[in-house]
Amino acid sequence: MSRTRRGVVWRAVLGAGLAVGLLTACSGTEPFTLGEVVPLETDTSLEPTLTVTSVERVGDDEGLTDFGGGALTGDPWRVSYRIALGDGVRQDFTWDAIPDVSSGQWTARAGGSDVTASTLTGDAASVCSGTAAPPQEDSVVGDYCQIFVIPDGEAIDRVELADVGTWDVSE
Repeated sequence: MSRTRRGVVWRAVLGAGLAVGLLTACSGTEPFTLGEVVPLETDTSLEPTLTVTSVERVGDDEGLTDFGGGALTGDPWRVSYRIALGDGVRQDFTWDAIPDVSSGQWTARAGGSDVTASTLTGDAASVCSGTAAPPQEDSVVGDYCQIFVIPDGEAIDRVELADVGTWDVSE
């Protein structure tokens, strides 16, 4: 290979590497951390935010042993989060103003597998009992949670909310 041709190939390789590096740096793929306040995309001036506050295994004493009569096939984990407003008050908030935060939008990774959040109804919904009391601060919309049934013995490494972001929760 001639010296000139080697130079062209080398510059192409360097250029491609630089382009990939810039795209990665600009893509915003760095995961959030627990407790980090994340702005939600919206068309309102309320400046809503979401903060994942904790990820923990649900204790056996919390009464979550089945979903609608079917025995659990793993360990239940709770992902707690808060939705708050940077500007405005809870009474001005509408759910249509933020990305969908329903159970089907949440995914947890544990032991190399992705698990979608479970939809709780009836008595099982009491596992998120912290959501029952109205928040004390007008800027807080509420404290909520999602429940994931993770394979026995595994722990959640990361949590993702579609159209919002990913939280690294590995310890």
